[in-house]
Parts: sequence; structure tokens; C-alpha cells
Amino acid sequence: MTENNRNIEQEIDLMLQSLDGIKPAEANPFLYEKIMNRMNTRKRERFIVRYKYAFVSLLIILINVLTLTYFSLTGSETTTVTSTGTQTSTLTRDDKIKNLATEYSIISNTYNY
Repeated sequence: MTENNRNIEQEIDLMLQSLDGIKPAEANPFLYEKIMNRMNTRKRERFIVRYKYAFVSLLIILINVLTLTYFSLTGSETTTVTSTGTQTSTLTRDDKIKNLATEYSIISNTYNY
């Protein structure tokens, strides 16, 4: 047992001696400049990204407005193709709206009681 105690004491002494050579951590002298540079570049990147999102959103809204305008201003005449050839049939604006609502299941024809 005394040998084990000696080994343990030697290990403890070695551990304590290894702690003697530890120095406090030193920061890079240019650390502050690096941090400020990164913060400034990120602000510019965020600024550019905001404009990209705004531009894409504006483009989507513009496309939707133009599409709605196009379909609202088109004539009430539509063409359908049959096996015998091309036929034209006239649809009113209300008929187009009903067809669109039926196609996207906005109007339900079934009743649930």
C-alpha cells in the first residue's frame, strides 16, 4: 500500500508541476479590427439581401397583377378543339368565374348534412 501511495503522490506532483508552466491566454492584437470588419461586411450583405427579397416580391406581385389584368380584359370568346376541327364558343365573364371556381374546387356541389 505504501507503494501505491507513493505512486499516487508522484502523479499528483507531476500534475501540479504541469500547471506551473501555464500562461494566461493572449488575444491576437488585431482581434478588434477583425471583429469590426466582419460586422461591417455582414451589414452590407444583409442590406443587399433585403433588396433582393424586395425585388423578387415586387416581381411576383407585378406578374400576378398583369395576369389578372390580362384575363379580365380578354374577350369572352374561347376556342375549343374537337375531332372535326376548331370550334369557337362564347363564354361570359360569369361563366369563366364559375368554371375557374369549379376547377379549383372553390364551389362544392355536394352537401354534407
